[in-house]
Amino acid sequence: MALVVYDQGYRIQTPVHALFKPRGTEELTASRAMPPLPSSDDVARDEAKQLEQLFRRPPEHASQQRLPSASSEPEPTLPDHMRRYLGQERRKVGLTAKQLMVTPVYTVREQTSLRAAWSQMLTHAIHHLVVIDDTGGILGMLSDSDFVEHGPDSPVAVAQAYQRKIIVASEDTELSLLASSFVNYPLRALPVIDAEEKLVGIITRSDLLRLLINNARVESWA
Repeated sequence: MALVVYDQGYRIQTPVHALFKPRGTEELTASRAMPPLPSSDDVARDEAKQLEQLFRRPPEHASQQRLPSASSEPEPTLPDHMRRYLGQERRKVGLTAKQLMVTPVYTVREQTSLRAAWSQMLTHAIHHLVVIDDTGGILGMLSDSDFVEHGPDSPVAVAQAYQRKIIVASEDTELSLLASSFVNYPLRALPVIDAEEKLVGIITRSDLLRLLINNARVESWA
C-alpha cells in the first residue's frame, strides 16, 4: 500500500490520479480577515518553487540532479527524527513516510466549532487538523484555508467546512512518491496510516523542504 484516497471516512479503490486533478495555476482567493497562524508549518512561496523545480525534471536526467553543496552559512535546523536518517546510512536505504512523519497528529471532531478548531491550530502552531470519528477513524482534514468561507470565529461546526476527499499515505510510502504527490496535486499535508489503517502521523510540504534545504541527496529518492 502506498497512496490511497479516503472519501468521507471510507477508503476507495479508485487511483489517486483519477480523482485529483494535476496541480495547475492556482487562483488566489481573498480570505476574510484572520489572524495569521505561525509560519513553522507553512511553506514559503520560494521554497515551494524550489521543490517543484527539483521534481519537474525529465526522468532521464534524474540521476544527474544534485542539490547545491553546503555553503559557509549555517544549515537550517532539522527535527531529530529527520536528522537521524541523513548521511551515508540514509543514502543506502530510501526514506519512507514512517521516518519522515511528525507525531502526535492533532485531530478534531466533526461537531467541534470552527472557532474551537482555529484556537487549537493557534495553540499548537499548526495549519492542519485531521478530522476523526468516535473510533479514531479518518474522516477528512481541516486546513487553515478551509476557514475562508465562514471565518475563524464562526460557531459553525467543522462538519460544514472540512475536506472529505483526501489522499493518505501508508508508512512505507517512499519519499520520491511523497514528493511527486506534493508537486503534482494541490496538497499541503498527507496523513499517514499504519497497516491497520490507524492514523499514526502527518507529513507536510515543509517537512520535505527542510530535507531539501539541508542538502539531502536527490538520487537516493528515486
